[in-house]
Amino acid sequence: MIKNIEDYLASIIAKRLRNGVHYVYAQEYCDDCQDDALIAESCKPQIDNLKTAVDTEGEAYDLLRSSELTEKINIDIDRRRLLVKGLFGLADYAQASADANVAASGKRMRKALEKYKQGNSERNVDETGNVAKVAKKLQSTCATDLENIGGTKLVNDLITVNENVYENNRQRTNNQEVAKGMLDKARKATDDALRDLRNHILVAVIKDGEQKCRAVLDELNGLTARIKRDNGYAKNVDEQEEQEQHEQPENNQEGKDKPADAPKDGKTELQPENGNGNSAPATEAKENAPEKGSDEGEKEPLKPAQ
Repeated sequence: MIKNIEDYLASIIAKRLRNGVHYVYAQEYCDDCQDDALIAESCKPQIDNLKTAVDTEGEAYDLLRSSELTEKINIDIDRRRLLVKGLFGLADYAQASADANVAASGKRMRKALEKYKQGNSERNVDETGNVAKVAKKLQSTCATDLENIGGTKLVNDLITVNENVYENNRQRTNNQEVAKGMLDKARKATDDALRDLRNHILVAVIKDGEQKCRAVLDELNGLTARIKRDNGYAKNVDEQEEQEQHEQPENNQEGKDKPADAPKDGKTELQPENGNGNSAPATEAKENAPEKGSDEGEKEPLKPAQ
């Protein structure tokens, strides 16, 4: 007789998984259940619920990464770098001119550009404010010089690109704040759907027999083991789970007689999972962060000077 779901289905504390891994695990779990004819039929409502939850989680995860805005920001950061380099090159070229007026304009422009101090990184939030100040300095003190040596359009283009970086950074930050709340909620819904599906799989095992369900049980247990192994889960969880078991009240004899991983009320259900992702490893931010130019926790950049 089946006394505990753990006898047949290995568990995993989903809140310990990084966002991307959590999504992949739930998606593959759903797919494996759909591929088994018996489980697909007997647990269809639960599988459909999990699929809906996984799709919602995927949408929130994509929004959190904000890949579209990140691509735009990266393009504008590259353009900004080239424009700044072009202004320095134009000033140096003008200084070497045989025309005294052009050389003087180049010298004044070069002096204004010396206010520019490139940040440690092209995606440093201070860079946007830094460029804005230099552009304003050029417009206010070197307007005539820029006209003399043909640098007015370069400065105007630099201001436009810099403002684009600022606005897209601001929008991405807002999107990420909204997406973080959406993702926390979506992960919780996915965990609840997983728990419900697991319990109904156990019902199918009781009803149809272990042998008929053996293939899908092996598939799901293999998936759980792989996710744990590939993500260092077992290295930092087993010891803590053992400690939590020892912290159970000693005067609760009923609790002591039950298996360590069985719920206190005797019901067959998963271990508590809140799915908020807050306890994910410290490497999560790095692994889930978008490519160049998109730090998830990035502070809002300085607003360009008007």
